[in-house]
Amino acid sequence: MSKTRGSSKQKMSRISKSPTKMFSEKGLLRYSSGWLFSDPGPRTVLLALTVLTFAMLAPYANKAFHMDDTLFLKVASQITSNPVDPYRFKVNWYGTEMDMFDVNKNPPLASYYQALVAAVVGWSETAMHLAFIPFAVLVVTGTYLIARGRTPAPVMAALAALLAPTFLVSSTNVMCDTMMLAMFVWASFFWVDGIDRNSRGR
Repeated sequence: MSKTRGSSKQKMSRISKSPTKMFSEKGLLRYSSGWLFSDPGPRTVLLALTVLTFAMLAPYANKAFHMDDTLFLKVASQITSNPVDPYRFKVNWYGTEMDMFDVNKNPPLASYYQALVAAVVGWSETAMHLAFIPFAVLVVTGTYLIARGRTPAPVMAALAALLAPTFLVSSTNVMCDTMMLAMFVWASFFWVDGIDRNSRGR
C-alpha cells in the first residue's frame, strides 16, 4: 500500500512540475525555438510575416483620413489634373492661403502612388489604407532578411519592428513615412547583401 502511494506521489510530482518547467525562462526559449528563436526557412517566415502584418493593419482600413493625410491627398488630386506640376496650387493650411510647395516639404512619390491607386480603385479611406499596407509588409520582411544570419532570432527582430507602437500608428496613415522606411530598409538590405556577396567572392 505504501509503495502504491509513493508511486502516485511521484507521478503527481512529475505532472505538477512539468507546467512550471515549461513556462520557466529556459522552457519558453526551448518551446518557442521553432519560430521565435530560430529560422524555420525564409519562405515560410516571409509568408507568415506578410499575413500577420496584413492581419494587424487591415482592421484599420476604414479609418478616416487624418493629420497630414489631407496634404498628400490634395497633391495626389492635383497630379490627376497636372501630373508634371504637383505643387502648383494654393492651400489654406495655417489660416491663410499659401503655395502648396511652401506647406508640403515632402517629395511627391507618395502622392503619385495615391493618384495611381485612385485611378484604379477610387479615393476611399479603405482603398487608400489597404494600398499602403504593402509598404509595412516590406518594412517587416526587410527587417527579417537583414537580421537573418546576423542574429539567432531574426523572427524576433521582425516582430519587434512590427509591434513598435510608432510603426503601427504610422502604418495606418497614407503619408510617406512607412513608404520611406520601407525603401530605407530594403536599400540597407541590398547594400549589406552586396557586401556579403563581395566578401564571399560571388
